[in-house]
Amino acid sequence: MIDVEVINDPAVAEAALDPARASLLAQLTEPASAAMLAVAAGLPRQKVNYHLRTLERYGLIELVGSGVKET
Repeated sequence: MIDVEVINDPAVAEAALDPARASLLAQLTEPASAAMLAVAAGLPRQKVNYHLRTLERYGLIELVGSGVKET
């Protein structure tokens, strides 16, 4: 069963309906890194990071971990 959530806030709806962000949301059925999403979407990683930060700011996604590697 697919979980559905109604967006009542116009600003949140606008953020979710941006074509690039909607595409990223559709790909996020499972956790993925910005680099993985960039390859799948055919976008630069920096642009994907920008869109992910916007989606996170509006509560549409949440960070589940950091892939920072220690040396």
